[in-house]
Amino acid sequence: MIKIGDNEYILKYTVRALFIYERITGLSFSPDKLINEYTLMYAILIANNNNFNLMFEDFISLCDENPGIFLEFRRWLLDTLKRLSLFQTENQDQDPDDKKKG
Repeated sequence: MIKIGDNEYILKYTVRALFIYERITGLSFSPDKLINEYTLMYAILIANNNNFNLMFEDFISLCDENPGIFLEFRRWLLDTLKRLSLFQTENQDQDPDDKKKG
């Protein structure tokens, strides 16, 4: 959860959020630019919160007024990506033949 203004919103890294990001930008997500991270945050909020109805400019204005919003999102995103990376590494470490035997 993240608080923006008077509302709390769900943060969840989903395929739907990535689709929305791609629809907004026309590109796959890449964390190499600050605008990409803000746009991903916006896409995640749209994808997971039916009550999120801010226009992008209004969203950015709120983030400008309270930089802690983005810092909290960034901590959450890095933690989420780290957990996903660990999960993928664990699955890759398993021998494919072991899966067939089990």
